[in-house]
Amino acid sequence: MSEDPALLHRYPGALGLPTVDPQALALETALRFLQVRYVKKDAAMRDLRMVIPPSRDSPPEKDRPAEPITLHGFRDCMRYLSALTDVDVVQSDHQHVGACVEGIATTCLFPAFTFFVHFEPNLFHYGLRKVVVPKVGGFWERLSGSFRRNILRSNVFSYVEGAAHGPTPFRTESRQVAEVLGEVEKAFRALERLHLSYARTDETFFSGTSSPSSTDAYVYAGVSSFLHADFGGPHGSPQLAAFQATVKEECAHLVKYVEWMRQMFYEDYNGKYGLKKTTAVATAEMVAAAAEDAYASGRTRVLFTTGVFAFLYFIFANSDVIVSLLEEVLSSDKVDMVTSEPEEENQREEPNL
Repeated sequence: MSEDPALLHRYPGALGLPTVDPQALALETALRFLQVRYVKKDAAMRDLRMVIPPSRDSPPEKDRPAEPITLHGFRDCMRYLSALTDVDVVQSDHQHVGACVEGIATTCLFPAFTFFVHFEPNLFHYGLRKVVVPKVGGFWERLSGSFRRNILRSNVFSYVEGAAHGPTPFRTESRQVAEVLGEVEKAFRALERLHLSYARTDETFFSGTSSPSSTDAYVYAGVSSFLHADFGGPHGSPQLAAFQATVKEECAHLVKYVEWMRQMFYEDYNGKYGLKKTTAVATAEMVAAAAEDAYASGRTRVLFTTGVFAFLYFIFANSDVIVSLLEEVLSSDKVDMVTSEPEEENQREEPNL
């Protein structure tokens, strides 16, 4: 590859993560596997792309300098990087493991994480709305507040009617989060079993290889997004924080492997990127804050609705008075117009005299 840096257009970082898009994190991890210099640029999730500069060794065509390679979308970008990371690493008898891991990551872990951080009101409003939306949201999306809705509309886990189009009742929201978390927990357990089946020692990668491959990029992006995200704090997510504590205990080998990967390839990242400590006090604070936010949100809607209905009731109840006032105003305007016409005619005749 070229000595010039590659350009990665990806979703910005938030919640203590390099990026809150697991697909972009997988690409960034593969670039780090290859030890490629790259520059990150903020872009919307739908505009994920990668620009690879031309290699200095590639000859120009027809006396023209070689042009950079632009890859659009996650599949094209990952296919290009996988061809480089998997050379002489993935054996034919382990290809089925890579296909299984890719399916778990792309159909469950990646869309589930995107769903959570945009669906849960606290995570979106306190974690993404002020950090991510101003950077990548369109003018109309910022003006109308449709940024969140547009992302959820295309997510496979937004299956509850109304979930992708507006706020849902608290009970419905909690039930949906619990159902999706159940699918994510199954995916974590499957990855734990695969890792135990193929990893030879603690110093080998996911499939037991001595060098990382695209399989490791898929696993790291999917697991790290859930494991290292900052779901705590007074405005966090109690369910996701509890899930983090659960997988640390029940998927200890997978957690150890991902932590080993983070320390190896993301050592230069900020100190907030790592495992989070969740205590009982912090969980209680999150539950109390979530209840308070739900109460405040419901109270605001009730007050707004009451004000609108009170205004409409006042208009309809006093419609006769309002109509009579309008008639008096219009009639007075007509009288003023009639009296002003003779005065204007007199002013026009005076110069002639």
